Amino acid sequence: MVAPSPKNKTRERLGLLFNLVVEFGPLVLFLVMFEFFNFQVATIILVVTTVVVMVSGYVVQKRIALFPLFASGSVVVFGLATIFLKDANFIIIKDSLFYGIFGSIIIVSLLMNRLVLKDLFFKLFAISDRGWKIVSWRWGIFMILLAVSNEIFRIGFSEEIWVRYKTYALFVLFIFSAYQMLLSRKERTLDKSNAWGFRIFPD
Repeated sequence: MVAPSPKNKTRERLGLLFNLVVEFGPLVLFLVMFEFFNFQVATIILVVTTVVVMVSGYVVQKRIALFPLFASGSVVVFGLATIFLKDANFIIIKDSLFYGIFGSIIIVSLLMNRLVLKDLFFKLFAISDRGWKIVSWRWGIFMILLAVSNEIFRIGFSEEIWVRYKTYALFVLFIFSAYQMLLSRKERTLDKSNAWGFRIFPD
């Protein structure tokens, strides 16, 4: 296996960092702002930081991958609805819809022998089809569980309790995401990836 060049390592790190920032950065700031202000102000910060992250990512990488674009776009659309209609339910139900729809797509695609996650993330990870299938089942089921739990807290509890739930859900999401790295390490394609399964691009 050929060791990745400094240029390839930088590209891998930027791609991973961008995905982590898109997924966790604006939401962490939302949770912090809620503690100091209110739901409306926190949502404004969420939308603004999401747009800033996406624009910054495009400037640095010269492209925006489909999944971060879809995830961030849903935050902006439902966040603006919450801001202008002054109804927190929009940004809250966004998680139910996003996780429910995406989780269902993953599972249905698996039943049709399609690997949607591979189509979305093959430029970032180089792992075996067996690995893609395992991680797809894990994420599909996990996202459905996130959608169901989000609906339970949306319907049955206050906005403040939902924010508390979201804090714990974010922590669980981070741990779950990190745990998948063990699988990518195990199922990596040796001649196309580094030790953790991240794809190595030729110069």
